[in-house]
Amino acid sequence: MPRPILPTPAKHCAHCGAILERKRWANGWMESQALLERRTYCDRECGYAAMRRPSPTKHCAHCGRRLARVRWRNGKLESQALFERRIYCGRVCAYAAARKRRRLIQ
Repeated sequence: MPRPILPTPAKHCAHCGAILERKRWANGWMESQALLERRTYCDRECGYAAMRRPSPTKHCAHCGRRLARVRWRNGKLESQALFERRIYCGRVCAYAAARKRRRLIQ
């Protein structure tokens, strides 16, 4: 006798908002509960579409120029986490803002 199917927790796709359901594999087995809990998107197309989403626009806190993700010398793009932490467009603006802060404190 096959095992009863466990109830699926209510979880939504991070991109389209559809309800995630347990997949049935080609051999007839159901996707495990642990895999379902780790899954973020309903299918690969939603996952790829979420990766293609443009990064949020940010502006330099000193000069107001638009910030873009930096391409390093080795050809790799700056990580999303580093981009989100960055406040200034470059060293010149960062140093100028620090000098401005020091003058305000004194």
